[in-house]
Amino acid sequence: MEKAYEPADIMISIKDKGVVLKEKSLVALNATDWKVLAVGDDAEHIFDSPEEQIKVISPLHKGIIADYQAAVYLFSSLLKKVLGKKLFPKPLIAVCTPTGLTEVEKKAFTDLFYQVGAREVFLAECPLELLLQKIKTQELTARWQKIKIFVSIAKDEPIHYLKEQLLEALAYARQEGITDRQVEEILEEIKLIS
Repeated sequence: MEKAYEPADIMISIKDKGVVLKEKSLVALNATDWKVLAVGDDAEHIFDSPEEQIKVISPLHKGIIADYQAAVYLFSSLLKKVLGKKLFPKPLIAVCTPTGLTEVEKKAFTDLFYQVGAREVFLAECPLELLLQKIKTQELTARWQKIKIFVSIAKDEPIHYLKEQLLEALAYARQEGITDRQVEEILEEIKLIS
């Protein structure tokens, strides 16, 4: 059993209903034929299974698309869970993404949600609560007022991202024979410099 990347939290909110789904950005795959076994929280429960032929991945890494096809399947499945089998009529979808995306990363999110079935995709680099507040107070254009489906891609930023980076650095240090004590000394030295 293998798990790749720390998952993001996916929230789907429906206008006038609030948050109707909150799940992890996980996809469980059969490692022999790559068939999808489960998504979201169901995939997280499969991860607890001892079976070796299952691989649990997050198609998002630090809130950015790392595996496009798995991300399409993930979001398609989560939206179907909330809205039923089909997205009719094709909805307008707002997607709250992490801040600092490149133009290529923004295009990847836009393309993904068009592929999932959106009529139009709006990206917002802010938390869902802030976006909904801006819409409520009419700070955004009339086109934003028509959106009924909101998807939020977030982690408890920036603490989880920092932990993830520090764990990777610590693993690298151990691999190179640097002791935990030496790492602590380096961090203390950096703290004094900054």
